Amino acid sequence: ARDSEVREYRLFGGVDPAWRRRGIGTALFADNQRRARALAETHRTERARVFGAFAGEHQAGAIALLRHGGFTQVRWFFDMERPNLEDIPELPLPEGIELRPITPDLYRRVWEADIEAFRDHWGGHDESEEAMRRHFESPASDPSLWIIAFDGDEVAAGVVNTIYHEENEALGVRRGWLDSVFTRRPWRRRGLARALIARSLAILRDRGMTSAALGVDADNPLGALGLYESLGFAVSERFSAWRKPMDDAR
Repeated sequence: ARDSEVREYRLFGGVDPAWRRRGIGTALFADNQRRARALAETHRTERARVFGAFAGEHQAGAIALLRHGGFTQVRWFFDMERPNLEDIPELPLPEGIELRPITPDLYRRVWEADIEAFRDHWGGHDESEEAMRRHFESPASDPSLWIIAFDGDEVAAGVVNTIYHEENEALGVRRGWLDSVFTRRPWRRRGLARALIARSLAILRDRGMTSAALGVDADNPLGALGLYESLGFAVSERFSAWRKPMDDAR
């Protein structure tokens, strides 16, 4: 991921609870950093390179591992959940805006609009061709769930919705995720995101889901937290982002 100051190499991992406290997480953590450094050495960038990671506020083991490894907290994020999909408001689209089904010929336009909309947000995104291909080829990717708004030929805004069936089965829930809620600058402050979120809740309900969730930056500059709360979402879990400089972290 990239933002205005750094190029971040984000680490992910987990250990089955039955196998914890045996040093496996520590070994994986070290190997992830080694792999990230090797990848970084293939990239040319003027930005400072950093390791990045996320941890939930209740993940004491992960937090201890990050602190011991020299990482520091840099940002807070929330998971928010709407516990039911009842009483979904019917909200009009702004004049001149229409929804269109997303066919493969539109994939790139949606991808580029989503990336552009988040350029003024913390953290950045991998904008590479490979990242786009992974996104659309993911087994969980289902463009028929997406609610994408067009103004003429321009993608104005959208909500990329996903149903993670294996996760739902493991947790015993029927939950859909609003994985990305975006509005490009020229179309902001017109109620467009609110209307698209309401339609997203409706399509998830129509696909058999009984709840919805999303993630949000606690310091989102556009007031997203208040928007989501007004549509029935409440904070369900808090996460923090952690970073460590790579270039001097041998």
